[in-house]
Amino acid sequence: MTEIIIIDTRNPQETKTIQVAPENKINQECLIGRDSRCCIVLNDKLASRTHGKIAFRHGSYFYCDLGSRNGSKINNKNVQVNQEYLLEPSDTIALGNHLLWVKAIAEEETAFAVQLTTPAQYMPLATIDTASLETWTQGTKQVKCVQIVDETFDVKTFTFICEPPVKFDYHPGQFLTLNLNIDGKNIKHCYSVSSTPSRPHTIEITVKRVTAPDNEPIALEELVSNWLHDNLKVGSQITVNAPMGKFTNFANPSAKLFLLCAGSGITPMMSMSRWICDTVSNVDIVFFYSARSPQDIIFRQELEMMSSRYPNFKLAISVTRSVAGQPWYGYRGRINEQILLAIAPDYQDRTVYVCGPNPFMEATKKLLQKMNFPQENYYEESFREANKKQKPIPTLPAVDPTFIIQKPVPAPATIAEARLAVPATRIVTARASHSTSPSSLVVLSKSGQEVACDGKQSILDAAEAEGAALPFGCRRGECGACKVKKIAGEVSYDDNVACEDGFIYTCVARPVGRVVIEA
Repeated sequence: MTEIIIIDTRNPQETKTIQVAPENKINQECLIGRDSRCCIVLNDKLASRTHGKIAFRHGSYFYCDLGSRNGSKINNKNVQVNQEYLLEPSDTIALGNHLLWVKAIAEEETAFAVQLTTPAQYMPLATIDTASLETWTQGTKQVKCVQIVDETFDVKTFTFICEPPVKFDYHPGQFLTLNLNIDGKNIKHCYSVSSTPSRPHTIEITVKRVTAPDNEPIALEELVSNWLHDNLKVGSQITVNAPMGKFTNFANPSAKLFLLCAGSGITPMMSMSRWICDTVSNVDIVFFYSARSPQDIIFRQELEMMSSRYPNFKLAISVTRSVAGQPWYGYRGRINEQILLAIAPDYQDRTVYVCGPNPFMEATKKLLQKMNFPQENYYEESFREANKKQKPIPTLPAVDPTFIIQKPVPAPATIAEARLAVPATRIVTARASHSTSPSSLVVLSKSGQEVACDGKQSILDAAEAEGAALPFGCRRGECGACKVKKIAGEVSYDDNVACEDGFIYTCVARPVGRVVIEA
């Protein structure tokens, strides 16, 4: 814990003394700025909403400027953005009209500082033969979080390594599947990798905190993303599946790209762009990003650096909201024909990748169709689940302890009509057999388990709700990880799905009547 005296230079007679303990926070960081969610809130127009932070690292305290508008000073010396500076007693941090004087640092806290004295501790890759490292391309690995960066006030980048080290080998734009235990439940969720395989010793995901309306159930995306923000910290270990997915520029090589993204949809685009820039590939990129406001621009500094350093990288950013105190001189509003022609007049000659919220992708696709863009050069990725409406996290229904699970029996030959009711799943029991029959039934041939559903729920969702473990990846019918053999019956899809004959994608396939799968 460190004691800090806050002085407002506009009224220096009034001071405020606070105790700051970032080590007790989830990420071991305390934010400073005008935003009411910061640990230290400054009523100062010269301070940014999230101006800087005090971080606890290896038993010591550090200050870091998070790209503030007017900068920061320590002991009257300018500090570099995103660079952590060790704090000592009597140091003074200047932010806008305020001074933060470090009065004291508890000795018992600094006594636990980790002394990194050997190269094997502070630079382990320099002490081993990296050519002998395992190249990881499939299966699962336990990874360790080594860094957390606040990209915006509600977006964080988590950096992971393996111990012992491995080389992460994947295609830019692919996604990573996280295997988490949340409140005693094993949950898997996918995030696009924001890092690039050209930097193989670490792998990163960039996650936005999700806020859903109060009257809606908690969706998987909200549950997992907010759990990561609130619980994952430096040193935490999780299990992940190797990256996979078809949304990558490797699958469709092109000399001219047009990347359009909004919100968190920027992550796979950054992976592709970083790889192209790192490898100095002769690829021309037009990068369009839509954000709500200037403070919501993810990777803003890096994007601007790439635009200034790489002549083949052309950046265009548009904001959809005006915010007082945040001047903006770029594009405003949503993507339209005028903006598109201004930033990519040769759009017809480019391969287009689109990623972001569904409304953004739908509007972008309609716009390109209206402008006669060749759809064979159009690729999109959505972070939403396959179903249009998010469903709550599936849970096992309560079962009367007197119920007896019925042994698998042949289903009726007739196929019941799929009813468009609210998705529901129940356990087939002897006592329940007299109730209304389910409209669809999925039989897992290897275990003999029968999964009842109403025909609207996907096979994967229904199976998970009854405790059956089926393989999956993206949950959008794109990666192929959930593909299983269909032995009998028919399924339906919301959209056209290109799946090998005799097989189905369980994450998006809905059973019609009785379906038997090899699982």
